[in-house]
This record gives sequence, structure tokens and C-alpha cells, in this order.
Amino acid sequence: MIESIGPDVLLVVSPANRITSCNANILAVFGYTRSEVMHQPTDFLFSFSPLPVRMSLSYQHLNWRGFRIRRGEGIRKNNTAIYLEIISGELRRHRGTVMLIRDITSRKHAEEEMLRTQQELEQNYTRLKQLEEMRKGLRTLRTTLA
Repeated sequence: MIESIGPDVLLVVSPANRITSCNANILAVFGYTRSEVMHQPTDFLFSFSPLPVRMSLSYQHLNWRGFRIRRGEGIRKNNTAIYLEIISGELRRHRGTVMLIRDITSRKHAEEEMLRTQQELEQNYTRLKQLEEMRKGLRTLRTTLA
């Protein structure tokens, strides 16, 4: 049943912060087999350098329902970094936490590229305005000299 859940990785974590269950996608996202992560602390998979999270209505609803939504950097087995979105919630009956983890690396890179493009466009627009002002100044000078 745990295999059919939609996030990239699903972890069940004990109150002692040890992984007690995970889906097979742990291999595709982090490069670890299930047996390598079982009973390990979650800390070796990610660090939380808080990234801004723009909350959509669905995320606001999840947050209101007691789920915690974070973004951070993950660390693959080969030591490469990935960007993650992590939704976690308490497992009351079973004690512990469930973590739904999505690899958002490509989305993060696209956001960064979009920001760079926006900054470049703003700089070009500023230069264009400056050139327009210079053109007006030259036109005024030409009229004055004629």
C-alpha cells in the first residue's frame, strides 16, 4: 500500500527521529536503498535552510489541519544537493511523523532562471529609458543649435 502513494518519497519516522518505513522511491530521489535508510535518523537526508514557501490555498488548508510544510536541501548518497518540499504531519495513533517529500530541484532551477530573466529585463528596460532620455536631450540640443 505504501508504494501507491503519490509523493516522490514517503517516510514514516519514529518519535526518536528514526525512519521506520519508506517507499521504494527513496532510491530514485536520494540514491539509497530501503535497507540503507531503515532505522537511520532523518538528518542524513536533508538540512533545513528555510527556503521561502508561497502558500497556495491548498497548502494553507494543510497547514491549518496541522501539517507542516517546509522547503530545504536534500543530500543524495553521491553528495549532490537537491531541493525538497516536505510536508509532515503527526501520526497520533502510531506515534511519530509521516513525511511526504517531493524533489523540486527542476522547479527551483526554473524559478531561479525566471528571476534572472526578470532582473535582466528590468535592467534592459532601465537602459532603454536612459537611452530615450538621451535621445530627447540630443533632439533638444539639435533644435537649439539649428
